[in-house]
Amino acid sequence: VPGRVDGYSAVAGHPGAFTHAAFLDISEAGGAGAMRSTTADLCQWHAALFANRLFDARWVQTMLAPGQLRDGRPSGSNRFSPDDASYGDVQYAMGLLVSRSPDGHRSALHYGFVNGFAACLETIVDSGLTMAILCNADMSPALPFRALRRIVSARLLPGLPAVR
Repeated sequence: VPGRVDGYSAVAGHPGAFTHAAFLDISEAGGAGAMRSTTADLCQWHAALFANRLFDARWVQTMLAPGQLRDGRPSGSNRFSPDDASYGDVQYAMGLLVSRSPDGHRSALHYGFVNGFAACLETIVDSGLTMAILCNADMSPALPFRALRRIVSARLLPGLPAVR
């Protein structure tokens, strides 16, 4: 199929080795992975969302509000898996992971994955800077999403104003 890429899975016990990912009929993925897109389309989606072209501004702000646990602690304070550390210092909001950088930039992101493919979409909300990262390998802490996010932020954010 023209333009289609293969998805890969790491080979257990062989660092750096990959094999074709197990087949998954995309209709079985449901809402968690039954979507195909491009980096350009993903960036356009976030641009429309955060410019309030999809929903009223009050709903977008509600989506960006960090959730709280029943005892009042932030949503990210009760993680059970050590693998969650790869997410960094983020809180779960309504469908988005949100954080604030040390220099005050608000971020909203989401990861997605299905057999052999992974994606990350992040917007620095106050500046409108959006990055979409697509990878044709299984989701894992070894994927470079966090490193790529840090590189982009380090190169582009210093010149952008932050909201305190």
